[in-house]
Formats: sequence, structure tokens, C-alpha cells
Amino acid sequence: AWRVLLGRDRSINAFALPHNFIGVNAGLLLATQREDELAGVMAHEIAHVSQRHIVRAIADMKRLTLPMAAAMIAGAALAATSKQAGQAAMVGTMAAGAQHQISFTRANEQEADRIGMQLLAKAGFDPRGMTDFFTKLERLSSGEARNQVPEMLLTHPRPENRVADTQDR
Repeated sequence: AWRVLLGRDRSINAFALPHNFIGVNAGLLLATQREDELAGVMAHEIAHVSQRHIVRAIADMKRLTLPMAAAMIAGAALAATSKQAGQAAMVGTMAAGAQHQISFTRANEQEADRIGMQLLAKAGFDPRGMTDFFTKLERLSSGEARNQVPEMLLTHPRPENRVADTQDR
């Protein structure tokens, strides 16, 4: 059984939690205009749960803990001979870890979009509802602010890329 939690937050957002919980902000409900748009968001979140993205992310973090710690210790040891080189090694290690997490999350988002589209079609909804909602998100996001952050640093693909990906399907 799925459990949907409704939040009073007016931001446009939904999220998935383990054990079949999905959170939906009131702002998301207000932003959707058609049933298939809301169904697209819900299918995306259901895909996150069914693909165990949170569980996989925790396992991935645990797997990287020892190598990251070893790299940080190596950087600290290097700092004993060259402070700048040691600091560079430690900052590089932290940056690599952060980029790995961002890439992992972005891949999960793409997978949730793909599987969500399949769920929508199987449930009898128009899969274009997901694409239409991504188009709406693209319109609502500020173009200037959006272009200030390189996509490689974002946890979610840009709405315009999600529109293109879902249209291709």
C-alpha cells in the first residue's frame, strides 16, 4: 500500500521515501492542471521507491567510506611534506566524492523518469503528462539563475533535458 503525505509547502516538489511513502507539496498540486501531469509526478516518485534509490544511495555511500577516508589520510600525510599539495589532495578527494554523489543522484532521476513513463502508460494515463509538466517546470524556473550553475553540479537534469528525454520515449 502506498502512503501519500501532503505538505503545506507552496514550493513545487514531491519526494519519495522508503516503505512506499511519497510526499507531495501543496505547491505541486496547485501547479498541475491535468490529472496526467500529477500522475506523471507520482509515477516518477513511485519509480524512485520501486528502484530502491534511497537504499542504493546509502549502500553506495557505505562502499565509498573506506576509500574516501584512505584518500583523505593520504592527503594529510602528503601535507606533512607539502602543505599545498596535501590540501589540494584533500580538496580533490572531497570534490570527487561530491561529484560522485551528484552523478549517482542524477542517474537515479533519469531512471525514475524512464520507469515513470512506463508506469504511466501501463496505468492508462497519457505519458505526455510527464513531459508537459517538465515543460511547465522549465517555464517556471528562472533562466538566468538556472544558467549560473553548471549542469554537472546539479542533482536533477535540467527541465529542458528532461522534456527532450521524455519526448524521445
